Amino acid sequence: MFTHLTYLKKSVAALTFLAIWSTGLSADIGPLKAVVDTGYSDGWEASLKNGTYWLENQHEAGAIRYYYTGYKPADDGSRDISVKVQLQTDDPQARVGLLYGFDDQTRSYYLIMLGPEGQFEVVRRDASGFNLRMSSSTDVDPQDFNEIRIQEKGKEISLSVNGRNLGGFGNDTVGKGAVGIVAAGMGRFGFTDYREQTAPQTSAKPAKQPWGKTATTKQALRGKQKHVIRDEFGFEKPMDALTLTLPKGWDVKGAVQWYGKSSCSMEAITPKFHFMATAPDGKQWVEFIPGGTWNWSTNYNMMPQLAQSDPGGCEIRPITDMQTFVNEYIPIIRPNARIDSMRPRPDHARDALGDVVNSMRQQAPTMHMRPEAMEVRLSYTANGNTVHELLIPVVLFMDQQGVDFQGGMNAVLTMAIALGTITTATVDGEADEGLMDLIGDSMQPNPDYQARLDRHYRDAAQMMAQANARQLAANRAYRASMRNNSSSVAQTNSDILDIQMKGYQNRSAMQDAGQARSVDMIHERQPWQNTNGQTIYMPQEYQRVYQLPNDVYAGTNDAFFNPINGTQLAPAGY
Repeated sequence: MFTHLTYLKKSVAALTFLAIWSTGLSADIGPLKAVVDTGYSDGWEASLKNGTYWLENQHEAGAIRYYYTGYKPADDGSRDISVKVQLQTDDPQARVGLLYGFDDQTRSYYLIMLGPEGQFEVVRRDASGFNLRMSSSTDVDPQDFNEIRIQEKGKEISLSVNGRNLGGFGNDTVGKGAVGIVAAGMGRFGFTDYREQTAPQTSAKPAKQPWGKTATTKQALRGKQKHVIRDEFGFEKPMDALTLTLPKGWDVKGAVQWYGKSSCSMEAITPKFHFMATAPDGKQWVEFIPGGTWNWSTNYNMMPQLAQSDPGGCEIRPITDMQTFVNEYIPIIRPNARIDSMRPRPDHARDALGDVVNSMRQQAPTMHMRPEAMEVRLSYTANGNTVHELLIPVVLFMDQQGVDFQGGMNAVLTMAIALGTITTATVDGEADEGLMDLIGDSMQPNPDYQARLDRHYRDAAQMMAQANARQLAANRAYRASMRNNSSSVAQTNSDILDIQMKGYQNRSAMQDAGQARSVDMIHERQPWQNTNGQTIYMPQEYQRVYQLPNDVYAGTNDAFFNPINGTQLAPAGY
């Protein structure tokens, strides 16, 4: 599968990106907001930062702190409770997780927790004290955020960590009681994405159909039919973009779309490919969902400013691994679905991105490439029927050392490109992975369209190279002017300026092709007034000058140059 997705691979290889969400993602603690406190009390320091609730206890061994939300008996036996937790500790007895089945009268409850070695435990607290009910080992890193989930079915519960089912049990003490979060022992405990919901009842998929017998892979491929996906608007004339082979009689809807007016310059030059194929009885379908691009940095002080300045108009998201991507992505495309299982699929990542990664490693040897794919199995209810769906998203994560505001190289900048997601679903039956593979492998790009797309990418690359040349000339001019300036700026700050400017080059390349002139020689200078009221000098060719942190100055003629945390200066009078 993915072997023949040349059209999509070319898009990634050419560094042309897609946008993935039209609405923002933000971590939060849901209904816990109304009950948690902040500040210091009884040995615990509590704070709420960027949607994550933190508890810290560094002095009192064996201490426990929990919070629970309002209890609704009407939801008994049908709840789905989850939270992402993190544990930073040297205390082997520290635990973090969910409080479950809390009875305010008897003060009895369950603690469903992770320990510092990745151990998973269920502890029952009742009149007899604390008793271990269940224990299991996991391979999770507690210093990362990991999801603990409880799913009720009457008087039974099932338990999972990061989508991996760890078992469950049933008795008269479960399927009821208040729920919340718990921290025990010494350390720092993080909680985010806390959710309480009842079992899913409806879904937007599929449209109501007269249900019939489900086709199997063998049955479906007894007859084949070729379908064409067209690009109606991308180039000088409509063109067939690619073909794919489907079972005879299936309905296919697909198109190549362009978003030239998108605020994301990368999205504006990149075609989006999307198709959905549905069986005649409506009980099976295969879909390809386009992906997207986003960025993040471990220098958290930088990210709010990046988000505000919106470089290139593209997304800023705190998603730096496949697990987080899946947990954020699935609720958006399938809001009422339950994740039944997840497992890494490095074979699909290699098929989809192996050639791209090898090529990009030669071009950017200092960048760490992480191609990842995840097999995700979902279930949900639609029109009174159970739907089982299999999805395989593929993402390329690229990490590189980046500059922080102190001038060091201590930040890690992550750019992530989602190639897209192929999915298959079946009503009242298991999702057919074999059918999905066959349809995915049947996708063939039209050579004429691919040639035109390649030319489009070459043109974009040329514009980027021209913008890079203009920016390098601007950097040289800046240094030349500063050598003549009575106040010198350290070479380190000039290097920082170079690194910061690279973040804006893509925007310049795509939105300002040829508008700015190259700076060849600097003979004169012009005075500008900085934020301290002092006069500084920059080459006369610059129409605009910005003051950056650490008294670094950047001059530009680029109408789209929008520096992070920069102040535009006014010309100084003579």
